[in-house]
Amino acid sequence: MPVESLWNDWHKKTTHNHDRSQIEQLEQDTNCYFKRRNRNR
Repeated sequence: MPVESLWNDWHKKTTHNHDRSQIEQLEQDTNCYFKRRNRNR
């Protein structure tokens, strides 16, 4: 399923083993992830 594939990729590259102390930092990482992903389409 496409959503699962997206979630797995995002999780692996953004949240898995993160060292962020604030949710805002994770949100920023997520925004960067999607910007990179959209550029590579």
